[in-house]
Amino acid sequence: MQDIISTVKVIRSGNQAGKTATGARETVWKFLNTHPYWQRDPEWNNEPLTLVVSSEGHQQLVDIWEQKIHPFLNDSDITVEKDKGYLRRVVHKINGNKILFIPHNSNAQKKTQGLVCHDFWIDEMPADKRFVDEALERVQSKQGQLRLTFTPTVINEDIRIWCDDMPKALGQVYILSRLDNPVYADRVEELLAKYEGMPDAEKRMRLYGDWI
Repeated sequence: MQDIISTVKVIRSGNQAGKTATGARETVWKFLNTHPYWQRDPEWNNEPLTLVVSSEGHQQLVDIWEQKIHPFLNDSDITVEKDKGYLRRVVHKINGNKILFIPHNSNAQKKTQGLVCHDFWIDEMPADKRFVDEALERVQSKQGQLRLTFTPTVINEDIRIWCDDMPKALGQVYILSRLDNPVYADRVEELLAKYEGMPDAEKRMRLYGDWI
């Protein structure tokens, strides 16, 4: 969270390591203009921020909103906008900042074309790296940040190579182990025992975020 320089921040993690909570917390801070490290670019002047939250599908986006973002907000300060029952965006009534919710499904790339935003957060690995490339384009003109949080439960060589070969000038990859989550502080042996019979590659993916 102290990395305010990287254009791209990737959090690759085990299951239930806190990756989504971390991504959501940064979105909330930026939405409220209360981030303890990151600051608005002076060139943005007083323009409202456009923040994008993207995940696998609409239900995943609803879960992120209800469980990870909404609890930090006051209902009197926000307007929640839906389209045909689907969560579309949340607008802050006072500062004008808005969060757009976009699933990274087969039509996602078209939905983001032409969009200009200050922050783009992708939760869970997209099926197509072209969506990641498109998301990066969306933050370039504002010199914003693209953030990815995922557990590599599927094989995607394009995204793996892009992450592993990422130049420092572009961004940074961070690794979260499931054992880093304080929920498991007193249950490490119990947790490890439950994964004893699992193939080593899958166990390491689920616990430590290793590429499967």
